[in-house]
Amino acid sequence: MATANTLAGTPRNAVASERRFFLGMAIAIAATVILGFTVNAARMHWTFFALPLQVHVHAAAFLSWIILYVVQNWLVVRGSITRHRQLGCSARVSR
Repeated sequence: MATANTLAGTPRNAVASERRFFLGMAIAIAATVILGFTVNAARMHWTFFALPLQVHVHAAAFLSWIILYVVQNWLVVRGSITRHRQLGCSARVSR
């Protein structure tokens, strides 16, 4: 019986660990993208306002997608699965 109790706790720990892993990866992706574009912008010596409107729209859309991805992972780690699903459905409808 001691084995059954030990095994019963393992999946919950594994799921929690997996959820934290995906949150960490989402944060790493966001940091890499933001850092990469920041360094690239600093090297190119152009001003933010000199860029065309399409570039600003593209940057805003992609940055909002990355933020949504991190928030979705954070909600799952926090245990707010209902909010995670609601946010996912609202994002799907807005497309």
